[in-house]
Parts: sequence; C-alpha cells; structure tokens
Amino acid sequence: MKQRSIVKWIVGCLAFLLLQSAAAQSSAKAELHNASILIGDQVTLRLHAGFPRESQARGFDFSVLDTVKGIEVLKVSPPVSATPGQIDQEVVITSFEAGIYTIPALLFSSAVDGQADSVYTDSLVLEVKTLPIANDSTQLQPIKHIIAEPQNLSDWAPFMALGLGLLALGILLYFVFRKPRKELEIYKRAVPKLPPHEIAIQKLDELRAEALWQKGELKAYYSRLTYIIREYLEHRFHLKALESTSDEIVDSFRQLPVDEEKKAAINRLLYAADLVKFAKAVPEEDAHDRHWENVRQFVLATQPLTTPEDGDTTKP
Repeated sequence: MKQRSIVKWIVGCLAFLLLQSAAAQSSAKAELHNASILIGDQVTLRLHAGFPRESQARGFDFSVLDTVKGIEVLKVSPPVSATPGQIDQEVVITSFEAGIYTIPALLFSSAVDGQADSVYTDSLVLEVKTLPIANDSTQLQPIKHIIAEPQNLSDWAPFMALGLGLLALGILLYFVFRKPRKELEIYKRAVPKLPPHEIAIQKLDELRAEALWQKGELKAYYSRLTYIIREYLEHRFHLKALESTSDEIVDSFRQLPVDEEKKAAINRLLYAADLVKFAKAVPEEDAHDRHWENVRQFVLATQPLTTPEDGDTTKP
C-alpha cells in the first residue's frame, strides 16, 4: 500500500509539472470558416494564440500571405483579447482564380523578459471552385428572376431636367405672347403735401418730446436737430443743405434775405453739432434748449406768408 501511494504521488507531481510546462508555452492555431468557396466569394481565417500571462504579445505576422499567388487579403481585424494570455484575430480573404491554395503557417511572436518566443500555426488548404456548368451546352437553363436595382436621385435626374426645361419654356412663352391688359385709370385724391415750415415744426416738437439730451444721447439729439434745419433750408430755399458741409451752408447763408442774428444762431448750432458729433464735445446744459429754440424761431421767421384770398406766397 505504501508503494502504491508513493507511485500515485510521483505520477501526480509529473502531471502537475507537465501542466505547468504546457501552460508556460505559447500555442497558435488557425482554421478556415469554410475550406471550399466559389470564385469571388470571401472566407474568414480565424486565428487563436495562447501565451504565458507574463509575456508581452507582439501578434501575428501576415506578410507571408502576400506571397501566395491567387489569394487576396481583404480585411485584417484588430486582435481581441478575451482573457489575459489569449488573442483572437480574423482575416478575410478571397480569390478570383480557381484552384487549390495552401495557406502557409503564420508566425505568432511574444516576448518574456526581453527574450523572444515564437510559435507557428498549422498550414491550411483552401479550394476555390468555378461556377458549375452543365455538361450539355445546348441544355436550356431555368429563367432567373429580374433583380430590381434600388432607385436613387440620379435615376430621376433626366426627368427633373426635362420638367424644369418645360417650366422655363412655359414661363418664357407666357411673357412673350401675353396680351397686355388695359390698366384702369384710378383717380385718387391727391394728399396735399405739408409745407416745409410745418414739417420742420412738427419734427421739432417730436424731437423735444423724445428728450434725447436729457437721456444723455447728445450725438443723436444734435444729429436730429441739424437734419431738421438742413432739410428745411433745402426745401424752403432750394439749397443743397443735406449734401453740404457746415462751412458750405454758412457760405450760402450770405445770399439769403434773413435776419443776421438768426443766421448767426444757426451757424453756432452747426458748429456746435460738429463738435458734439466728431469731437465728443459736451455743450453747456442750457445750450441744448437754446439751439432748439433758435431753429424754431428761424423757421417761424422765414416761413412764406400766404394770403387767404388767392393763396399766393411771398418771401420775407
């Protein structure tokens, strides 16, 4: 009994050592998803490698596949490691020449503590077959159904171009041959246009109601105020005041039959407005209303006089 126990212990130790030795060695295998394909079909070459966990895998070497004539590599998937010490990878290949091809053994390499470890897979055989042809070439083959091709936008392009062309032609013919309709004469009562002085007074009242300078909007206030007097001068005295500079307006003032003090007040407004708009000057607070009042007095003093009997106007 004692001898049997010793023998069992020795056998168990040897088995354990063999298992440990096998686990410490690298292994690689390859298999084809299908060992026989038709010309142009694709087949998957599945690869598996096992190596010690402490090893650093370097992967499979696929360069040998390029040396096999008649075999083309279509895709190499990235390696997948499900558990430590294992790598799975797939290669999709095809062939366009009938024959029997040998898939050579692929090298899998790894390294342990700087020492390289290499192992090869088994070589495989792939058979590529041609399409079956009937022995009797005169034998009628069954009629195959028509395979419908999916339609896309380019299939409708000729019809769309034809439709757009017909539409453009129709629009052209419409404008060429249409009969002009007689326009109906619509008599509208003309709305009398306000005289320049009334427009100016109305805009002055609106400007005062907005209280721009009280809100600190001096530039907007003086821009509106000078525009009112420029517009009035252009429509009342036919001066190009809206397009002229302040100096040009002052020069044109000399020819107008207007009181010199009122002209001087407008001159001071124009120069003060230029300083506010371009030099960011801030006039005295009482100057804002004074300039507004000077414009109003100028408009009232230069408005045309109308006689109620005949409507004639006379200039001051």
